[in-house]
This record gives sequence, structure tokens and C-alpha cells, in this order.
Amino acid sequence: MPVKCESDVSAVRLLKEKDPDQLYGAVRHIKNRVIGSRTRKQEYLDVGILPELIGVIKLHSTPISVEAAYICNSLAHGGRQYVEHLISSGLVETLIDGIFLEEQKLVEACLRTIRTIYQYPNLECQNLWEIENFIPRLIDLMMTSEIAGQCCAMIIGSVCKSREQQAILFTTPILNNINSLLLTESTQSNLAGLFCLSELSYDNHFVAQEVVGNDKLVKRLFELMRRDKYILVQYNAAKCLTNLFRLGALNDERSKTQILDTIVYLCLSEDIAIKHIGANLLHELIEQNSELQLWASYSQHLMRGLSRFFVASKDPEFSPRLRAAAFKAFAALGETQEDIRKSIIEGENIISHLKFGLQDDSLEVQVAALSCLHSLSRSVKQLRTNLLDAEVWEPLLKLIKTDDDELVRTSSRTLCNLLLDFSPSKDILLEQEGTVSYFQSWFLTLTTKLNLMGFGL
Repeated sequence: MPVKCESDVSAVRLLKEKDPDQLYGAVRHIKNRVIGSRTRKQEYLDVGILPELIGVIKLHSTPISVEAAYICNSLAHGGRQYVEHLISSGLVETLIDGIFLEEQKLVEACLRTIRTIYQYPNLECQNLWEIENFIPRLIDLMMTSEIAGQCCAMIIGSVCKSREQQAILFTTPILNNINSLLLTESTQSNLAGLFCLSELSYDNHFVAQEVVGNDKLVKRLFELMRRDKYILVQYNAAKCLTNLFRLGALNDERSKTQILDTIVYLCLSEDIAIKHIGANLLHELIEQNSELQLWASYSQHLMRGLSRFFVASKDPEFSPRLRAAAFKAFAALGETQEDIRKSIIEGENIISHLKFGLQDDSLEVQVAALSCLHSLSRSVKQLRTNLLDAEVWEPLLKLIKTDDDELVRTSSRTLCNLLLDFSPSKDILLEQEGTVSYFQSWFLTLTTKLNLMGFGL
């Protein structure tokens, strides 16, 4: 019978006890306290709970160790700072040992926590590829239970970052395992399988061809884009298919239409997070594809919907990401077609948004606005009319003198368009004090792209 704890302090103290009832009562008490409470999470970290939890997990005693692992998973859900505490405590190594045990519930609890930890990018954490038999173990565990399958797929997707890793994974039965996740009616399993597949197929022609060669898998991806599916499932299915399309593995007219229709639908969602990922995916799909750019421009309400991204959202922290996504989508739309550029500039009043975007406090927004301006400045007519009247060269001259390399590169590419012989902005730019000497400095830079731009003047 579990012992009831009188306080948080007594619960932490009881984690050192050897009596199973007292120990189980302590972990149950702590788990119920930390779930959903950032304050409690921090309080328990402050009193040094992690070494005690690691000790309990190492007991490999079910259900006590399972509850301790769930506490760690709850702590990891608190945010990046909590995850960094977990990593520095040595917890990851203990969890990795746990997945090689035979007790399924403890294995699943350890997998849940590893999945949560590795969802955070750019962590200074254990490289799972360096652990002997770890990835093969995950592949085997994918088929042992629904929860294990979801967690393993998410972990593999999170750590698959190179073609070499993609190639290693493709020597395993992972594609069949992913297919099993996609064929279930479980939304969480679908999401995990789609995430793993999108990472496995990203920028890899060989994997893309193998996926397309699996007719049942491709058919299921299109089924998961249907409107009756959960919207994040639609998005992730569209992302996988976009990967295949960009690599040339999928190129029939019907497929392109279905993918584009789904992405446009995402862009017009009322949910700001869905709008954001939809616009970014639209950029990925139609970039460098004039046919799809034209098709997208025909989509009813798309450009007007994208222009609404510039209206302040209810979430001020998310607004810059929305603006950046809209600029990127407009940049892709106006990349090749003169008529589309005209529609963007004259129909959606993009110039005023661009001028604000170039002076935005967010670096992401500034870079995206520059990319959009670079795309629109390919138009001879717009260089002579709207872009000239808006004096877009003014913020550009400020941006090329910043310390950020990405801003300098992107603004320099755009300035090259404004300095072409047929651009009326050329004479105005060259008359600005210090401009010519700054352009001459490009010859001396170590950055090859800036050298070439300097010679282009």
C-alpha cells in the first residue's frame, strides 16, 4: 500500500527510502504535483530532485521506476531550460540504458522522455548515433506497441540530420515500420510516422524514389491530406509529398494540384500557427517552379490571405514569424512571372509592408522582406515605377552597412537589380554620399559572393 506524503520535502526525502510502499507513494505524490505546473517543476529542481529520480529509475523496479521516468518527462515538457537541467544531470544516459530492458512499460516511459528531450533543436546532448545498437534498438521497438512506435519515430526523425544517417536508416525496415504507423487510425501515430518520413526523405533522391516506388505508401500520403483528417496530419502529409515533388520523384499533374490545394488551404486557416507553417511550405513547394507559381496565383483568395499576415496578430511574439512567412511566400510567387509580380505589388499593397519589413526589429523578417524585394525587383516595369516611387533603396543602403552577413548578402543582391542600366534608381543610388566607396569595398571582402556582386556593378 503506497504511503501518503505529508509535504513536497518529505516526498523528496522518501526517494532515498528502500521500502517500496514509501518509495511508490513519494513518486506518485511528486508526479501529481509537477504535471501542468512550471512553478512546482522549478521548486523540485531547486531542492535537487534529479539525482534522486535517476537513482529510482536505475532500480529498474516497476511501477516505481516508471513513475520516476514520467516525472522526468513532465519536467522536460517545461521548456528548454528544464531540458538543459536534465541533460547536465546525466539523465539521458540512464534513459538510454532503460530502453534495453525487457520491461515494456519502463521502456516506453524512457522512450517518452527521450522523445521530449530531443524535440528541442541544437542541444548539447548525447549523440544517439554514437551509442552502439541504439538506432537498431529503436527500429525493433517501433513494432512492439503503439506508444513505442510513436516515440521511436519521433526520436529517429529528430536525430536524422544528414544523408549518411538517412542511408543508414534505409538499410533497416524503417520504411515498413513508418507505413504501419500511417495505416492506423491513430492521429498521434500518423503524425509521428509523417514526421519521421519527412526527415528521412528530405533532399535525398534515392529515398524519394524508393518511397514513390511504394504505391500503397504514396496512396496513403494523399489520403492523409483529405479535409476530414486532423489539420496537422494534412500539413505533414503535404510536407512529405512536397519533399518528393521537389526531388522530381513525383511530378504528375494530379499530384501537384492536390498538394498545392492542401497547402493553400493551410495558408487560409484561421489558426495562426497553421497559417505560418502553410506559408513556409508554399514557399518550399513553388520556389523555382514557374508552373506552380502560376497555379498558386490563380488560387482564389491566396494572395489576399497572405497579405493579412501583416495585420498584428493576437500573439505579438508570433507576429514576426507570420510576417516573415508571408514575405517568403510572396517572394516565391513573384520569382518568375511578371503578371504575378504586378498582382502582388498593385493588388496587395505589398510595397508599404516591405518598407516596414526592411526596418523590422526581427532579423528573420528583415531577411524575408529582402528576399521578397529581390524577387519583385526582377521586373523592369516595377523598377521604373512602383519601386522607384517607394524609394526602397533608402532602407537597403542602411542594411548593407550592418554587421550581419546574411543581411548584407541579401540586400546586396537586391541592390544589384536596382543598379542595372535600365533602372532609374541607379543614378540616385550612385549620387548618395559614400555609396561608390562602399561598393568598391566589396572587391576587398573575403566573401566570394560579394566579390562577384562588386564586379557586377
